[in-house]
Order: sequence, then C-alpha cells, then structure tokens
Amino acid sequence: MKIRSNLRAGDALSQCQKERDYWKAQAEYMEALATAPVYPNPPSTTPPTTTTTTTGSSCGWINGVYYADRSGVCG
Repeated sequence: MKIRSNLRAGDALSQCQKERDYWKAQAEYMEALATAPVYPNPPSTTPPTTTTTTTGSSCGWINGVYYADRSGVCG
C-alpha cells in the first residue's frame, strides 16, 4: 500500500500565522486610532467677514460669503 503525504502541510500553518499576525496588527492599529485624543481644527487665520452689501449691484459679501454678479447669465 502506498502512503500519500502532503509535504506542504506545514505551509498552510505558517501562512495562517502570517495572516493572523497581520490582522492582529491591523486591529491594534485601529484601536490606537479610535482611542487617540481628538484635536480640534486650528482656527482660521482670517476672521469671517460679516459686512452686508446692499448697494444696487448684485454682487458682494453677505455674511462672509461672496456672491458674484450673475446679471446677464442665462439659466
């Protein structure tokens, strides 16, 4: 009777261990990100503009947002 053996059987175990170590490291990395302190965004270097332009033109700053003159624009 001939006995069949798989010489690569040990490779599967080492590959599983590599994948296990990889995913364990990924889980630890994500845990570190999740528990890291959150820093607020740095304040803007320019203060918001709160002037209101109510002149005859249809462009200007309104509460810090610039609206361009769209007169003559179709659609």
